[in-house]
Amino acid sequence: MRGISNNLTYISRDGELEIEDQDGQVILGKEAVADLKSEWRDGGMPIAADSTMRDAFHLVLSMPTRTDPLSVQRAARDFATREFAGFQYAMVLHTFETDPDPHPSPHPHVHLTVKVAGLDGMRLNPRKADLQRWREGFAEALREHGIEATTTSRIHRTTHERWTVRHLPEPSKKG
Repeated sequence: MRGISNNLTYISRDGELEIEDQDGQVILGKEAVADLKSEWRDGGMPIAADSTMRDAFHLVLSMPTRTDPLSVQRAARDFATREFAGFQYAMVLHTFETDPDPHPSPHPHVHLTVKVAGLDGMRLNPRKADLQRWREGFAEALREHGIEATTTSRIHRTTHERWTVRHLPEPSKKG
């Protein structure tokens, strides 16, 4: 629970940014964030203070600099509603203009933290295929909000230069 508490503090910038939960409730301020932490600890499937299991996942849904932040937020909301129905989650929009961090990211992005144990007791156990499905689901939600978005697997996002074969010059036959 300590890690989840730290995460909620971080993404809300210690209560300065609005958190939106799975019910659309807006949480703002240190006291409200503390109440959310208590709800996650004790509500639904309780989280032990010293659990050795992963009790939450943190996703960052990010877009390029000139992307409309409100469209990113709406797409993240739609994606989370579809993908994580029956789970508690908290999401926060970070923009260059609104993030109180001294060095904010220029990319609009949404931090999405999802409690692993669902309200029905089932646990999320994502695999690589799930991560790709999440990427595709977010891209689809972006397109629904007028943002051109495609998704690629990690191997296609890297540059091919890393795998370029370089031949060493033949060693000199002298000496």
